[in-house]
Amino acid sequence: MHILHKIAVLSSVLFGSALFAMPYGLGCATDIDSDGDVGVGDVLAVIDAWGSTNENADCNGDGIVNVGDILMLIAE
Repeated sequence: MHILHKIAVLSSVLFGSALFAMPYGLGCATDIDSDGDVGVGDVLAVIDAWGSTNENADCNGDGIVNVGDILMLIAE
């Protein structure tokens, strides 16, 4: 459980920073269903594509849909 806390803190620091921020109007890597918001539909799309190479659900572009994509999505 301790490692999960560290991952959560690290992801909030990294993905919450201006370095990784996506300016509004340019689209968002985590708006998978393209409805203009990051929400439940996007979370469900990532879960549905879990373990696959689905480019639409691979928010961080590492080639596989996994925990990194969920963390990126939650950070939005």
